[in-house]
Amino acid sequence: MIIDNKKWLFEDKKQSSYATVKVLKDATYIVCRETTGKKDWKTNFQLWKKPYKRMNKIFFVHSGFMKDYSAIKESILKWMDEKYNKENKLIIVGYSQGGAIAQLIYEELIFKGYKVEECVTFASPKVFTFINRKELNRRMPNIRRIENGQDIVTRLPWNFLGYFHLGKTIRTGKKRLWFLPFGLFGKHHQKESYLESLK
Repeated sequence: MIIDNKKWLFEDKKQSSYATVKVLKDATYIVCRETTGKKDWKTNFQLWKKPYKRMNKIFFVHSGFMKDYSAIKESILKWMDEKYNKENKLIIVGYSQGGAIAQLIYEELIFKGYKVEECVTFASPKVFTFINRKELNRRMPNIRRIENGQDIVTRLPWNFLGYFHLGKTIRTGKKRLWFLPFGLFGKHHQKESYLESLK
């Protein structure tokens, strides 16, 4: 659904944000594509941001990923309000920065009162900060993050900047080491590497 998809229902070419909807039997999937190019690496090192102006329980998200999501947010919410069949299971998936956007969509839809069955990400960077991390894990218990071997992107942004993953980690491929061998930089993040590991 992520790799072979050619048409994106929600897109902002300037921001390089793409998502679509796939309805398969009794499940509705919101599918988020990765962004491409050097912008990805610049985005990985941006700072925190409050996602909403008025918040009962304050938490912060990655400002770059929030900007990516905001570019397509209104069109996604409009589709959900007008076309989503509430009898269907709702599943959100994304690869790389699409995985980051998938988590932000999940949080927004939970906030709006939708029931999300699962949010599955592949090769996702970190999106949320340590502030109210326990509360966010309670609110969004169905995040499943698939990480392949030594994928550098799943380690970004670094913990010392205040970012942490939410949800359950599912590891594929080669054993993950605490250090990153230089020759593997970026190799394990490639879609082909994920497809091979998932076999």
